[in-house]
Amino acid sequence: SCEVLDEEIQPEETTVANQQSEQQAQNVQESLFSILERLGNSFSMNRSKTSNKTGKQYWNIIKSLSFNIHLNSNKSEENSDSHLDSSSNVAAKNSELLERLTKLEKDVATLQQNQKSINDVLNSNNNNYKLLPENALDPCETARSSGVYKIQQFNQNVYCEMDTFSGGWLVIQQRVRKEDGFRLNFDRYWTEFQAGFGTVEKDGEFWLGLEMLHQITHSGEYELAVEFRDSNGTYGYARYSKFRVGVAYDKYRLTVDGYLGTLGDGLSRQNNSRFTTFDSDNDSWKENCAKNFANGGWWYSDCGSAPNYSGGPWWDNFSNNVIYKNYGTY
Repeated sequence: SCEVLDEEIQPEETTVANQQSEQQAQNVQESLFSILERLGNSFSMNRSKTSNKTGKQYWNIIKSLSFNIHLNSNKSEENSDSHLDSSSNVAAKNSELLERLTKLEKDVATLQQNQKSINDVLNSNNNNYKLLPENALDPCETARSSGVYKIQQFNQNVYCEMDTFSGGWLVIQQRVRKEDGFRLNFDRYWTEFQAGFGTVEKDGEFWLGLEMLHQITHSGEYELAVEFRDSNGTYGYARYSKFRVGVAYDKYRLTVDGYLGTLGDGLSRQNNSRFTTFDSDNDSWKENCAKNFANGGWWYSDCGSAPNYSGGPWWDNFSNNVIYKNYGTY
């Protein structure tokens, strides 16, 4: 009778074991589905933030989930025949989950590629300007005398200064006081400062242009030189070992450092400032420095020294009755 009792009890114990195993498998699957839903919802809400770093984090999570699904399926196949129904149920759920994970993987890859394409466009420029190759300043590097040369990639004339600080300088701005004062108005619209204006020549007044400055200073390492000479012949200069102009969508943010010279340091406090004009206020003051003080466009941290002041260039510790040149080079 003991043998009979054992035979009668065994199926009941097996049924209980099957139920427990199936319940555990169901709990695991429900947890995985919940994780997947949270992952999908989080990913949808943060599509605009899917940069390379964030995208890789999502990618690693998905790969880990996929691995666990395969591992779970393999273990299910190793179960005894008495667990066949439970294995089939687990395999079916795993198949559905894996299908959803595969779709999410494809979405991640697509969004990462789209984000990369957007970043490439933004980093190039916002205005379809041609990128400047590293050898674009060869006219000033190889010029033997000061004069007007052309940057072929932009089909634009530039002035190369070969007599100051051992030569090789490209003039990015020049203001010259005539008998009747400064003739060229520097209190201009944002778009004019962006594109450049004036006449590029030895004694001409001009501004090279913000976009050109960005392209040039991002093609290599650059320094900046500023020269002033007043009507009495008094001369002063300021040099900066680091000079760079940022991208258009960041309002051509200025990076400048490493002052040396006989002029006061009129630019270091403008480091990390964005460019401001009377119609585009990007300075740190509560109002518009270019508009309220007729300073013209410049990188303002406050409304202090401004080489584009309408009454003439202004620099710390130097008069504004001057001839002013602003150089940039490698």
